[in-house]
Amino acid sequence: MTVDRLKRYFLGRLYRRSLRIAYRAAVAADILRAHQRAIGIYTVTTYAPGARAVPLTGAIAADRRTLLRVLSSNALLPVLPPVTVRRHDIDLIIEDIVGDIDASVTGAETEATPAEAVERPLLHDDRGDHGQYLKQLASLLRAVAHPPAITETVIVLSIIEAVRRSHLTAAKVLEILSKPAPVLLLRVPIRGFEQALGLMIEHGFIGPAMRLRDGGGGYSLSRRVYSGQEPYDSRTIVTFRNGDLTHENSEKRRVLLSKALSTGRPILVAAEDDEPWPDRVTSSADLILDAPQLDWQLLTHAIEIATGHLRAKVDEAAREYTIELARLGLDDLALAIKPGRTICSILSRLETFAREQADVRGDEEGAGSAKQTAASGERSRTLSNSERGRRADKTLSIDIIQPAQRPAKVNGKGAAPHLCIEQLAGYGEARQWALDLKTDLAIWRAKKLAWADMSTKLLLSGPPGTGKTTFARALCNSLEIPLIATSVGQWLEPGYLGDVLKRMTAFFDLAREHTPVILFVDEIDGIGRRDSGSGRSYDDYWITVINRMLELLDGAVRSEGIVMVGATNRPSVIDPAIRRSGRLERHIEIPPPDIDALEGIIRHHLGPDLNGVLASARITNPKLSNQSGADHATR
Repeated sequence: MTVDRLKRYFLGRLYRRSLRIAYRAAVAADILRAHQRAIGIYTVTTYAPGARAVPLTGAIAADRRTLLRVLSSNALLPVLPPVTVRRHDIDLIIEDIVGDIDASVTGAETEATPAEAVERPLLHDDRGDHGQYLKQLASLLRAVAHPPAITETVIVLSIIEAVRRSHLTAAKVLEILSKPAPVLLLRVPIRGFEQALGLMIEHGFIGPAMRLRDGGGGYSLSRRVYSGQEPYDSRTIVTFRNGDLTHENSEKRRVLLSKALSTGRPILVAAEDDEPWPDRVTSSADLILDAPQLDWQLLTHAIEIATGHLRAKVDEAAREYTIELARLGLDDLALAIKPGRTICSILSRLETFAREQADVRGDEEGAGSAKQTAASGERSRTLSNSERGRRADKTLSIDIIQPAQRPAKVNGKGAAPHLCIEQLAGYGEARQWALDLKTDLAIWRAKKLAWADMSTKLLLSGPPGTGKTTFARALCNSLEIPLIATSVGQWLEPGYLGDVLKRMTAFFDLAREHTPVILFVDEIDGIGRRDSGSGRSYDDYWITVINRMLELLDGAVRSEGIVMVGATNRPSVIDPAIRRSGRLERHIEIPPPDIDALEGIIRHHLGPDLNGVLASARITNPKLSNQSGADHATR
C-alpha cells in the first residue's frame, strides 16, 4: 500500500461518514426508513422509502432543490450518535444492496396508496419495485451531503504528511500498528489537535471507534474522564499528552509508562506543541510520526476538500492577504472555512483570526515579513525554534515590574505619594517583616549574610480588599528589585495538565533568570490540597499540580535571590506541605484596617492634598464649630 492510497482510504472514511450523516438526516425527516439486518457476522443497514418520500421527477437540479428543502426543514445534520463500538458494523450504500432487498421487507415498508403513487412518479415502477427511486435518491444524497469538515480534513492530511516524512512505506506503518499493544508517538503542531484527535478516534473517523483512557488517570485526549474501575478491554487505547510526560520527573514518567504497558493495550502519545519527546518515551515507541507546521499547500488542499474551491483559485486570491498560519488553531479554521462561503470570505476571516492571535499574544514582530507575494509563493512564515520560545513566553503575559522611582517635586509643590513599605499603614507584622528584609538584603548584597539565613518566604492572608497586591508592589519599590506577579488562576487557565505545569514552571524559571527578584503568587489557595479525600477520578490532576508546586518552591528555596510571597483569602484550604519549613513557613494575616489604619491610608493617598481637603471640610461637631478643618487636622 502506498502513502497516496492510505490518504485516499482515510479521506474516503471522512466522505462515507458525511454520507451516513445525510442518510440519518433523511431517516429523521422520514424520507427514508432504515432497517438493520444481520448478514453473517455483519450488521447491514438497508433503506426503503419513508412516509414523506420526496417526489422525484428525474430532473437532477429540481430534485436536488426539493430534497434540500425537505432536509433543511428537518435538520440536515443531526448530532453525532453516542460513542459506541460494535465489532462488525457496516452501513452499505443503498445501490450496493438494493438488488438484495427481499420483497417482504420492501412491501412492509411501502404504505403508499395509488393516489400517492401518482404524485410520486419515480417512487416505484409498475411492478412496485423501489430500486430505481432509491438509486436516484442515493445519488442525490451524495450530492447534498456536507463535505468532510475542515478540522478532520487537516488532521488526516497532516498525519499522511507525517507518514510520508517518516520514510516508511504505508504497508510498514500498518504492520507496526497491527502488532499487539503498539506504542505510537504522533505530533501535529497546531492548536487543538490533541482533543480533536481524541474525538476522531472515539467516533471512528480514522479507524474503529475506540475508548480512550488517560495514562495518568486524568482527562483523556477527548477531555473525557473514565473511572479508574473500568476495565482495559479490547476497545481501549491508553493515551498521554506529551506535555504531561515532559513535565513529569524521570521516575514518575517511568512508572506511568510501565503501568500503561502492563495493560496490554495500544498506547498513543499525542503532541500539539514543539516540546521534544522525552528520551524514555522515544525509547519505548514502536512508531514516531512528526507532522510539519501547517503550510499553505496542505491548507489549500484541505480547503478544496471541505468547500470545493479549487486550490489554484484559493492560491491566487491569497496574494491579497497576510495570513500567518503558525498563529491559527483548528478552532480558527473551523470558524473560517465552511461550505458555501466565498474564497475571499474565508481568507478574510483567516487573516482576522491570525491578527487577533497576534494581538492576544502581544507578538506582532515579523508580521510584515509574512506578507504573501506571488513571486515567492510564500503563504506563511515558519517560526524558528528561538522564535517559538519567545512566542511561548508571551502567551503567558509575563510582566516584570520594575521598582518605581520616587517622584520629584513639581514647581515647588510636594511630590505625589510614593508607594513603599515605609509609607504603608495597617499591615502590622507584614510591614515589619518587609523592613527587616530590606535591612537583610543590603547586608546580603555586601556579601556579609547568607541568603539561607534570611526570611524570604511569606504567606499573606486576609479578606479581599486588604491590600495584599498593594503590599507586593510596595515591597518591590522598597527593596528596589523587580516584581513578577502571577496567580494560580493564571496558571490553571489553559486547562490541560501539561500546559498548566508548563505555565507554572515558566514563572519560576523567569524568576531565577532575574534575581534578586520578588515572585508574587496571588490566589495561592486555588492550588488546593491533596488530603481532600474526595476520591474523584480527577484528583490525580490536582495532586500532580500540587506536587509540581512543591518542587518549584523547593527549587526557589535553593536559589539565591528569590523573595517568594503568596497571597490568599483562605489559608485553611492550602495544602499543609506548602507551609512547611523552607517553603511558605511564615504566615502573616492582614486584618481589615481599623480607624488608625484608615487614617494612615487616607493620608498616604492624599499626600500633600490632605490639608487642602480638610481645610475645605465643614466641622459638624458643635464643640469645634469655631475651628476650621485645618485646625482640626493639627490637633
